[in-house]
Amino acid sequence: MKLIGHHTQIEQLNRVLVRDITASAYIFSGPAHIGKRTLSEYFARAIIDGAQKIDFIEGSERDYYGDLLSCAPLEEMKKVTKKGQKKKEKGRVQEKKITHDITVEQVRDVVRELSLSSLHGHARVLIIDDADRMGRGAQNAFLKTVEEPPHNAYIIFITSDVSRLLPTIRSRCQMMSFGLLNDKSLSSISTDEQLRIRAMGRPGLLTTLQNDEELNRQCIVDRGQDLTLQTVTVVQKLQYAQELSQDKENARDVLAQMQWHLRQRILEEQSYDEYTKIMRIEKVRQLLRTNVNTRMALEELFLHL
Repeated sequence: MKLIGHHTQIEQLNRVLVRDITASAYIFSGPAHIGKRTLSEYFARAIIDGAQKIDFIEGSERDYYGDLLSCAPLEEMKKVTKKGQKKKEKGRVQEKKITHDITVEQVRDVVRELSLSSLHGHARVLIIDDADRMGRGAQNAFLKTVEEPPHNAYIIFITSDVSRLLPTIRSRCQMMSFGLLNDKSLSSISTDEQLRIRAMGRPGLLTTLQNDEELNRQCIVDRGQDLTLQTVTVVQKLQYAQELSQDKENARDVLAQMQWHLRQRILEEQSYDEYTKIMRIEKVRQLLRTNVNTRMALEELFLHL
């Protein structure tokens, strides 16, 4: 478990540890695959140990079972058939990972565990991964614990979309924001420039791409770049919107790639002309989290880029 970058956030967390002013609840907010989960685990272990500094030394890990708790969306693999194909056709059925929202029952279970005394250390820490995948009911089940945390109990919410957390939860947590890493930081993981471009400032994604050839082939970069550069026709944009509308999560990933390319252009050309496009894309990314007509939202966006 290796952490790349985020030196400012590490310094802030070390300061609260040495001053013994650790908040009872934190929100680690930022894009996916950038190291929020990794840092949260290191920070949690420091809290449990009663340490004054986060320990990143490899091989120094001990058994944190029972004191380091976690909660995340449940996943399952389902067999699916591509649109327009008959289920009986041989070789057409594929497996797709389905991610479910965090349920009220999951929250109640981990809250009950958090209320128990520490087994091995000074405290218990609960890490909620993909906290934005909690519905209103699940978040409400957390409210009392966030407002009145058990003695020596701490919570870290990890999210890539903090706006989906209830204001009542956000207001009771210490917010820490994380951003994409620069190319120099990613070069410590891989010397492959094309892989680093595909990773878009995300060390976790870069590591996955290094080890997963199939995902590497599927990673759509050039097409997203074409859309931002306006080198495709209106018909192609509409066709692409129709294709992407079949999978909202994939569409959000492609839009994130487009934002990354626009940010790179701003840095290279020292021009802010593209920033309005980044904001327009972000609005659509957030819309795709709702019950919106995905195809129409993408068509409207692509036609106005």
